[in-house]
Amino acid sequence: MNVEEALGKRGEKSYGFIEVGSTSVNTYRIPVVVIAGKKPGKTVGFLGGTHGTEYASIEGLIRTTRELDPSEMSGNVIAVTVLNGPHFEHRSAFLSPIDQLNQNRQFPGDPEGTLSKRTAYVVFQEVISRCDALADLHGGDIGEDIDSMVIAGGGGGEDVERMAIDMARCFPTEYVSQLPASVSGLTMTAQKEYGIPCVTSEAGTPYPVRERHIQFHYEGVKTFSSTSKCFLVNRRWPRLLLTPRVTGSKHRTLVSGTVSTSWGQESRRVIWLVRSLTCSGTSLRAMWLLRMLRSRS
Repeated sequence: MNVEEALGKRGEKSYGFIEVGSTSVNTYRIPVVVIAGKKPGKTVGFLGGTHGTEYASIEGLIRTTRELDPSEMSGNVIAVTVLNGPHFEHRSAFLSPIDQLNQNRQFPGDPEGTLSKRTAYVVFQEVISRCDALADLHGGDIGEDIDSMVIAGGGGGEDVERMAIDMARCFPTEYVSQLPASVSGLTMTAQKEYGIPCVTSEAGTPYPVRERHIQFHYEGVKTFSSTSKCFLVNRRWPRLLLTPRVTGSKHRTLVSGTVSTSWGQESRRVIWLVRSLTCSGTSLRAMWLLRMLRSRS
């Protein structure tokens, strides 16, 4: 697929593949859906299957791309429904079975690297570089069960960070965290590279795949896609500023810290429950559930 040509087909929905790399026995491609709205507007990118066993996010994105009607849209959607083909096919935990790398630590990628790095490079060049905003849909990998939360990207300036938080609120969640700008390797690196707001939604587990987790991703994508101005709306949501102190075991850790909001309200005490799991041969993977407990300091 030529993404640029597909974007030029106003009022049409295009399906195709982009080749990302080859091994000695196979050629790998990523499936892409381009929905070019009848009227011009912003272009929003959605990624599913960055980790191939996070099925609820994949299904939620597929459902949305089927339902979106380009004749009723202003602006465009570019969706990669399963980014990490080898991980999806082999049902491996966390890492690609081809090069043993975590796909979501390889961005913006390397055209001369291994398959995961080449995939990251192609996605950045062919998809993300054409977007005005990006949502990467995730969930629990094998051994994980993550409930509904969204991580907003950091970096790119205060205006972009505020847009990312507003974009996160398009998903039906009470829990939004903002990633430090110093973090690298994730798809949200695009927020620093291209100055576009980025979010990562998190909901689901490989088994059982729950309908409520599919709906979480579906509703977030549908809400955000229904108006190209969603991430530009000036909502007065609190911006969390946290310097955590970590204590406890590696499997169930309490993180405490002080939170203040962007409109100067009194700081509140917050306890975050962080469920972190380890996978043999990989570094600690920490996924936090943001349960705010309002109590005076």
